[in-house]
Order: sequence, then C-alpha cells, then structure tokens
Amino acid sequence: MKIATLLTLGLAALAPMGTALAADDALPVEKPIRILGGIFSAKSGTNKQRTAFGVGYDFTKSTATKPSVYGVFLDYNSKKSGGLTSSMTGVGVSGRFYLESANAAGKPYATVGIGSFSVKSQTATSTQSSSRAAAVATTSTTASKIGGKLGIGYELNNGWLGEIDTTLIQKVGGVDAGGVNVRIGYRF
Repeated sequence: MKIATLLTLGLAALAPMGTALAADDALPVEKPIRILGGIFSAKSGTNKQRTAFGVGYDFTKSTATKPSVYGVFLDYNSKKSGGLTSSMTGVGVSGRFYLESANAAGKPYATVGIGSFSVKSQTATSTQSSSRAAAVATTSTTASKIGGKLGIGYELNNGWLGEIDTTLIQKVGGVDAGGVNVRIGYRF
C-alpha cells in the first residue's frame, strides 16, 4: 500500500515534466550537474549504515518565481562488512520544487523521484583445512524493483547543497531495502 501511494504521488508531481520540457516558459538550467555524497541508513538488514553517492542532471526549470526543476538521477550505496556486501543502485526521473525565489541566497526545496532500484547482496565464505589452501564460496542475490524518493533540501547560490530523502521500494526477500539518505553535494 505504501509503495502504491508513493508512486501515485510521484507520478502526480512529475506529470508536469513532459509539458515543461516542451513549453516556451521553460529555461535551461545554469548548473545542471549535481554530485552528492553521504550516508544511507537502511530500514533493515545487516549492513544498515552505508556510504552513499548520487549524481543528477537537470534538463529544464520553470520560469516561475519559485521554480520547479526536472531531471534524472543515479543513486548508489554500498557497504562491505564481515564477508557481506550490500548495495543498492537507483536510476530514475526527479523533480525539485523550490520554496523560495530563484534569487534568494539560500533556497529550501522539496524533491520527489521515481525509478528502478536494484538491490544486491553478496556473501563470501571461506573454508580452510590444515592441509589445503582456503576456498572461497560466494553467493549473490539481485532484485530490481520500482520505487520512489521523497525529500527536502537546502541549496546555496554558490552551488553547495544539503539533502535528506527517503527511498521507498518494495520488499526484497521479505527485507525492507528502503532507507534514508543524508548527503551534501555541489551543483556545477
């Protein structure tokens, strides 16, 4: 139920994206590339605290006093601990909706995104006997699910930004693979 609600809200928020890309009142984005880094905190699983990275490219923004910006995102998080590697990669479309004027020194915004998220878990185990070399066995599972992101952020005119968002995806093998990103970034 939670994922269906998120997808509906995400599609409703991103619906103007198609018309914004073709509209006469759309402007090119001055600093279209966003790089983010921080921590992802998974809701469940063994490797809950993971290193998180993200990159985005903004295609267009509205001419409104409080602009909307539409683009694409790639998010990645991973952690290796005790022979277990957990990671998630997300690719999708996103929108940011600024709550202040484009000319303000600092601009709070809300963000929403929808995309495909690939969750991977890999376990390596080794066995060693006294007369033989160690053997390593690796088991890996990967699943791709549709999911979404909802968040808030704050951006300075010099390009620096901070963002907190929650990633919601369907359960994978009974485990809730979603979580919260806390990241800082830079636009250029």
